[in-house]
Amino acid sequence: MQRSFSARNVIAAILKRLAHRNANVQLYTLTLAESLSKNCGLTLHRELASKAFTAGLEKLVTDRVRFANHHTLTPESHRSQRRLTVSRFLDHPRQSP
Repeated sequence: MQRSFSARNVIAAILKRLAHRNANVQLYTLTLAESLSKNCGLTLHRELASKAFTAGLEKLVTDRVRFANHHTLTPESHRSQRRLTVSRFLDHPRQSP
């Protein structure tokens, strides 16, 4: 039970960082999630595949308000860039534990 609770805490921390305003923090967080998926066990894999985590990624991609005032990108191009980053993360082939 402790492992499951720890994995949930890790996912909660990752989701918190994915909601960060800075795109670099989001990118590093996705890189961390990818590294965890490659190097951790089944418990963390289950949490990464959970509805809570995938819903958090979906919210990040479809959020229209959070990054609307970004200086260099229009809101639509920024959403497209985030979709591309998240889709690369989701489409990356993962190794079995």
